[in-house]
Amino acid sequence: PHAEMSRSLDKAQKELRVHDQLGELLSTHFILRYDRKVSDQQLGQQILNTLETLYSQLTTELLSRPPATIVVILYPDQTFFDITRAASWSGAVFDGKIRVPTKGLTGVTPVLRATLIHELTHAFIAALPQACPAWFNEGLAQLQEGESSVPLRKMLEQLRQTDRFIPLRDLQASFSQLSEATADIAYAQSLSVTEYLVK
Repeated sequence: PHAEMSRSLDKAQKELRVHDQLGELLSTHFILRYDRKVSDQQLGQQILNTLETLYSQLTTELLSRPPATIVVILYPDQTFFDITRAASWSGAVFDGKIRVPTKGLTGVTPVLRATLIHELTHAFIAALPQACPAWFNEGLAQLQEGESSVPLRKMLEQLRQTDRFIPLRDLQASFSQLSEATADIAYAQSLSVTEYLVK
């Protein structure tokens, strides 16, 4: 008996039951799985085309040797949370696969595109041979989305004045277990520090 292995096994069994019912589309770098009841093949193809464009962009901007194949799974909202056990504030997850709740999507919206490039950045960083601290990983993913820390400056200044910054050494591991309020601070700090390093 091992608690972590039991959780992993439970997740894999739930995933297997769901994935047996999913449709599948393939492209050069992606395997896309989607729920046929809530997403159609046309939407899947639009998402695949967007992912391939983003893959090319990140190959130019981040890594010359990205992962060869990436699995992307579109879930109905509740199934997403049942399988990933993601925090309620989570918009998507990368845990070796990119997992996205569909939220009644009918096309590739700017929000979905931002979510895809954010999670795809995590997939690229995961392909590196060495570990990357979560604050840098999340900061870089936000920058690739096109986010800026400029609108956050007032909040960051208030955090500094009230001594509520989270030390970067405490932001090494995944943010997935943080409360929504703490996650907001962690993401803001990560974006600001990474943006500063890039500049």
